[in-house]
Amino acid sequence: MVTMTQLPDEKTYVQFRVDVPGGKTFIAPDIVLFVNGIPLVVAECKSPNITNPMEEGINQLLRYSNQRHEVEEEEGSERLFYYNQCMIRWKAGRSSSSADTRSFGPCIRPSSG
Repeated sequence: MVTMTQLPDEKTYVQFRVDVPGGKTFIAPDIVLFVNGIPLVVAECKSPNITNPMEEGINQLLRYSNQRHEVEEEEGSERLFYYNQCMIRWKAGRSSSSADTRSFGPCIRPSSG
């Protein structure tokens, strides 16, 4: 667990469009948050102009983590999700997150006041 007293010692960085070996060639999550080199958050961003962007986001995260049960072949990289604490699907103006792909809930923005 990262506490506020530990935070300055932690090496935290965000990588955009990460190419990870998996599937037939590689997978490419839009955003991955690493703490000390460990991928803790994976985010998939979708255009609001496509049909069902939120559904497409979760489907892509399931594919990346080899959790689509209707598909027998490996199409993702489970290693990326070993230490994953949160997956986020996002489209402009709306996002949801979950540590369990079966229970995505809306992200709540903290109030500024």
